[in-house]
Amino acid sequence: MDLKLKLELLPEATWKHNLRLRLTPYKWQKLSKYINSENNYTCEICGAVKSEHFKKFDCHEVWKFDENEKTQKLVRLQTLCFLCHNVKHFGYAGSQDWIDKDTLIQHFLLINQVSREIFDQHLSESEKQWNYRNSIVWDIQFQEILEKYKNITILKREEREIHLKMIVNHIINNPKDTNLDIIKKFSNITGIKKITHDAFYILLVEKKY
Repeated sequence: MDLKLKLELLPEATWKHNLRLRLTPYKWQKLSKYINSENNYTCEICGAVKSEHFKKFDCHEVWKFDENEKTQKLVRLQTLCFLCHNVKHFGYAGSQDWIDKDTLIQHFLLINQVSREIFDQHLSESEKQWNYRNSIVWDIQFQEILEKYKNITILKREEREIHLKMIVNHIINNPKDTNLDIIKKFSNITGIKKITHDAFYILLVEKKY
């Protein structure tokens, strides 16, 4: 049966071998925002659109497996809503207690317009495939995606160093300022108008200030 939303149970040994962990938090945030912006913050599976009540979108890594060559190749990046993304990673999401499994199952049934019996069959087939793939030592390949997105606009190292010094100096000289005050002043100084709390935090944490 051709399903619109499928489980993608990645081999357990490769769970931490992904692009998000390969890049710095700053670069991953910039890349994922770029992908989601290119897709107009619209889930590529269920069609959910970013709104006041629907804000959580993820950048999903799509892998192609060649069991003969024993390669696990990253082939594209995909915008998904929180629910579709966690259905994709049904096993891992469930093990982390991020969301109730029944909620994910109901989302699977709704998007695919199928019965619980179809889900159970798909889960069983996915688990068999997962068990088999766990027996293989995979050659994980990122290079094509890294090459494709290498020119995405990210602050150059020198620019980031200057901005960080501005932030640190401001914090030293204005110890009573809240994070929001600092962000506003940082935006005025640098001309960066859309800096978020998360981006500001990443800038500091990466340099451990």
